[in-house]
Amino acid sequence: MDDLAALTLELIRERSENPPGNESGVADVIKSRLRDYLDLKEIRRGENRVNLIFGTGDLLVFNGHMDTVPVGRYWTHNPYGEIVGNIIYGRGSSDMKGALASLIVAIEEIVDRGEKDMLKKFKFAFVADEEQGGELGTRSILEELRARYGVVMEGSVFNGRICYRPGIRGTLWLKIISRGKSAHGSDPELGDNAVMNLADLLLRLKSIRMDFRKHPYLPDPTMALGTTFHGGEKVNVIPDHAEATLDIRTIPSMDVDGLMERIKKEIGLTGKDMSVEIIHQVPPAEIPLDSNVIGMVKGAVHDVTGRFPEPIGGKGSNDANYMIAYGIETVVFGPGDFALDNAHGSDEHISLERLITFRDIYRRMIENAKD
Repeated sequence: MDDLAALTLELIRERSENPPGNESGVADVIKSRLRDYLDLKEIRRGENRVNLIFGTGDLLVFNGHMDTVPVGRYWTHNPYGEIVGNIIYGRGSSDMKGALASLIVAIEEIVDRGEKDMLKKFKFAFVADEEQGGELGTRSILEELRARYGVVMEGSVFNGRICYRPGIRGTLWLKIISRGKSAHGSDPELGDNAVMNLADLLLRLKSIRMDFRKHPYLPDPTMALGTTFHGGEKVNVIPDHAEATLDIRTIPSMDVDGLMERIKKEIGLTGKDMSVEIIHQVPPAEIPLDSNVIGMVKGAVHDVTGRFPEPIGGKGSNDANYMIAYGIETVVFGPGDFALDNAHGSDEHISLERLITFRDIYRRMIENAKD
């Protein structure tokens, strides 16, 4: 079996679903491959929550996360690793253990050629907790990641076409709490149904228009209503409490404060006891299209494939948001193809051919890197 395929399978088989969160097995595999070549700083943020930083260079930091979303249901292939033809199946194959394997093998090939000194300009970070917002991962170790440029190895392939993502939408997660009055289910008019009040509000919020200017490559902002909904304790009791969450994805020109005011206004118009709070917020981020790190990516892609990649906008936020805000000029560039690979879904997969291509591109980026 190809070493890159074998390593990808080994990483997939070390379960790192988040929640609950446990990157230690994946970290052990990575340490066994790289610790003989590069200085290692291991940073723990709780039991089994591990961040690894190899190298001490300050030109460019590669960043990849070791955690995955939960496996979920309805797989027709082994969610813990299976190869069928040229396709590797398993949770994290596309997002993003395949990318980690491509980078690791690229580093090893450089060392095997006797050119270890090439690595001195770089850091290689393998981080925790990206799938839950990065609080125990990138967001907590930004000082340790400090470099002029960064590459976050999230997927940037679109329908088989290699691209790069110079900008990322932001995230705004809200929780709305509805408070009512309980009563016996046989006398509903004596109560105030918190669930129905909240459901009515969510329907009202569907009509809210978000103010923004279209971005050259980022998708328009979106608002997903009722991504979670909890209320009621017993079938014969009118519920006096309910909660729902909203997942809003933002872009640089968007009036977030104005949106919050409109949501609060709609709550006030209901005449019911409800409130809204921000539970997680990451601003959108972007870098100039003439950034040197984009030039590094474009040059390496052209060297390997003969074509230049184009910019695309990512729908979700990731660790690049934090790195750009911290001052590390960062591009998102990795082998995952969210349109084809079904990342986060059942039968998540990635082609070995694509991992080989990115192994060669990452190696070429290291070889070509200039101050």
